[in-house]
Amino acid sequence: MSRINILVTGASGLLGRYLLKSQRKHSLFLAKHSAPISGVLGFKEIKLDITKKGELEKVFSENSFDACIHAASIGNVDECEKNRELAFRTNAEATENLAKLCEEHATKMVYTSTNAVFDGRKNIYSELDTPKPLNYYGKTKLLGEKAVENASSENAVLRLNTMYGWNNEGERGNPATWCIQMLRQKKQIKVVDDIYNNHLYAGSAAEAVWKCIELKESGLFHVAGAECVDRYSFSVKVAEVFGLDSKLIFPVKNSFFKEIAPRPMKTCYSTEKMEKALKFKPLSLLNGLSLMKEEEQLLH
Repeated sequence: MSRINILVTGASGLLGRYLLKSQRKHSLFLAKHSAPISGVLGFKEIKLDITKKGELEKVFSENSFDACIHAASIGNVDECEKNRELAFRTNAEATENLAKLCEEHATKMVYTSTNAVFDGRKNIYSELDTPKPLNYYGKTKLLGEKAVENASSENAVLRLNTMYGWNNEGERGNPATWCIQMLRQKKQIKVVDDIYNNHLYAGSAAEAVWKCIELKESGLFHVAGAECVDRYSFSVKVAEVFGLDSKLIFPVKNSFFKEIAPRPMKTCYSTEKMEKALKFKPLSLLNGLSLMKEEEQLLH
């Protein structure tokens, strides 16, 4: 594929980090609000508050983009429940404004959504299942999905399952990095054994995004890892791969934690459509965590 101009929102987040690591020598324009994008050379940074429509319009009037990867959102589930106005403006309204601008400027949009659009009452979810979000985060992301789909049939929506990988310094951790940090400090941790996901290595998520752009795929895709496991089993596998003490991990029920927003209990995906259209296989937990371990070794 020839070199193209791509606007990336949320470039300082977990997915953004892996998008930059794996990017295909395209011209990337990295939109950021306040968080620094560390270790990035050769890319153009754009200061942008996506909730301000005027700033979005200015970015599009001053630049020409062939594609937009929209990964920016408020992803903290409880924070969205507490601050619904900001969550709506960021996750839903800003996404709609961006989708309309992409349509006006003939820019393909790839939007990253979430497994939180489901209520977790099925064993396996395909792209044909009807979303029923339990929390406000899931509701705002679903509104974002609809805006992207309505703006253009050329757009793609990727529902990413719960991700893991090395996040940038200062960014919100994930199930793997939290577990590694706590166990290396010899601290006991309690992890739920009744919430199930097929956890997604962030490198695989980035690969799905690039495949959508390079293969010019559109529509809705579920992107996930190979195994459907509970969070406790995931943490035990993290300990195994990183040589940490799994005896410090104790299983508890989700009701043990006093959370503000309800969580879906089981949001595992069928990845059949992803494998066929995007032409890559989901990674096993062992392979994904092993890649994560190799990454860390390369940094030292």
